[in-house]
Amino acid sequence: MRLKNKPFGKVSKPYLCQEPFKKRFPKSLVIFVSLLFGIFLVNFASSLQYDCEFRALSQCQVAPWNNIIFKASDATNAHGAVWNGAGNYQYVLCCNFPGARPASCDADIDPVDGFPDDKVLILSSSTNAHAAVSDLPSSYSTDVCYENVTCIHTTQGCNSDYPIEAFSLSDLTNAHIANQSIYSTDVCCINNREVTNNCVGLGGTACNPSTPAPLCNGGSWGAANDAQYCCVGGSCCNPNSQATTCANFITNNPFYASWECTTSPAGVTTTNNCGQTVVCIDNICPNAGEVCDPAQSHQCIAPSVCGDASCNGGENCITCSQDCGTCPAGCFLAGATWEQKTALAGQNIWMNVTGTSSCIGDNIEFKIYDNSNDNLITTLTASFVSISGKNYSRVNWTALYNGGANNISKYYFIAREPGNQEANSEAGAPFPYLNVSSTSMSDIQRCSQYTPFGQQICINDYANAANNISASCTDASCPWSCSCVWDGNSCEDNYVTTFCNGGNISNIGMCTSNTEGITDCTEGLGIYTITWDGIWGWDFTNIEYNDEATCEATEGGNCVLDNNNWYFDPNNESTSCTSGGQNIFECPAEIQLPFFNFYNTIAVIGLIFAGYFIMRKKDKK
Repeated sequence: MRLKNKPFGKVSKPYLCQEPFKKRFPKSLVIFVSLLFGIFLVNFASSLQYDCEFRALSQCQVAPWNNIIFKASDATNAHGAVWNGAGNYQYVLCCNFPGARPASCDADIDPVDGFPDDKVLILSSSTNAHAAVSDLPSSYSTDVCYENVTCIHTTQGCNSDYPIEAFSLSDLTNAHIANQSIYSTDVCCINNREVTNNCVGLGGTACNPSTPAPLCNGGSWGAANDAQYCCVGGSCCNPNSQATTCANFITNNPFYASWECTTSPAGVTTTNNCGQTVVCIDNICPNAGEVCDPAQSHQCIAPSVCGDASCNGGENCITCSQDCGTCPAGCFLAGATWEQKTALAGQNIWMNVTGTSSCIGDNIEFKIYDNSNDNLITTLTASFVSISGKNYSRVNWTALYNGGANNISKYYFIAREPGNQEANSEAGAPFPYLNVSSTSMSDIQRCSQYTPFGQQICINDYANAANNISASCTDASCPWSCSCVWDGNSCEDNYVTTFCNGGNISNIGMCTSNTEGITDCTEGLGIYTITWDGIWGWDFTNIEYNDEATCEATEGGNCVLDNNNWYFDPNNESTSCTSGGQNIFECPAEIQLPFFNFYNTIAVIGLIFAGYFIMRKKDKK
């Protein structure tokens, strides 16, 4: 039976294909389909050309996924084996791209980090092995290597810098293996051929980080994602510190100090090892009571003796009325000064002010100001007292980093008595200003991290970094003597080792570290690494012996040979010292945005469905 043609616009219900589009497809459905299609495009666009997955062996037999990196005994809680190791293991990490699998990993396109760039995992043996992450030093000796693959460990999930979600470990070392995100330590990787902006790809050289920052002489910096400093078309140069460059002059970096000074506003101009012009300016001497005297080759000297008819060098009417005159009647404050010139954020610092005896019993206000804008930071109060003939008031403040040039906050304070007479630390001596670093007390883990802040902060060890040298530093039963020492250019670990026997404590020798290199938090991908060797010296109480047999028979333990003499060293501390090592610790956690993955996709689709049904209800109204 043939249907008759009907006039346009008079279509009956069976002809739904000709029904107006808006009526047949509600707006909410159109939006839903569009968003779903968009999600598909995003995931398609962001899919990896090079990828690796932890899979069953049966899923890694056909190209392109037939490139096996290592094997595992199970899907989780697994032991590992090298790709051709013994054992009938049915789980593997396999990749969709080929690559060489050398027995040892030695390709390192970024020499700054010190870790080979083709290392995926470290195993305790070739089969039935525990595992360790590849981007930290390990006592394990079986490397799992794959050409052009760089891997890191993280607890934040993989991101676009290391997008391959490879597998997870139960710990940093002595760990079991599982699929990604099963354990808290994820291993994320990248195929360096997929990286278009690594340093080598840009034709550059990765420069070692330093303080001050390195220079790219004759070239320019490239935006590489595998090196903090990538010099393209030039040569790397690590400048000497301003303290070294300015030699015997105090520099304009407040955390470096030497023993001479300049009062010239123009300062002293010199050139560092990289050809940079450096101006050394600072008229503050590091030692209490000293002043800068240009008449004596800019030496920091003790102030003039009271009685020379000149009120100078920190003298005032209280300390030298002969030169400075009699103080006014009533309470009079003078000589406001900080306890020291520099501080770490979070460090407790004293402020001091002297005054006449009429101030005794008064409450003195200490108002602290930001030197950059004169904003009031806080007000503290302390009583004015007299102790052992000295009249003064002092108060303690927790140093605050509040931003500033060169990551330094600079402060002064004004001490005020109830009658509103006041003394300003800017006119005081020897420390009119306090310079607070952005580095906090909690950031300091080892003595070498004090180096940028100079000798005073190093030897005082405000953060108790020396306790981290060894567990023996805080062992009450047989303690080592541990401290931070200044060697003229850097802050170093120093410890005296001991041996305890029946309540008797014997000193063995002293070790002082010599820092060879530091990998900071940026270069270390969240890991701060200090590399060092050591200088060893025998304690004077440790007797020298001419032969090993006599030494061990007398001392009752292991003896070692050094410069033709034998010394008692039961735990081989001398060898441990001179062999050096690495101090490694994690940097403060930073918030990272996770890479858009399968779970993100499911969540977004769920939200879109919810939005669709809400809009669908509105369409029906």
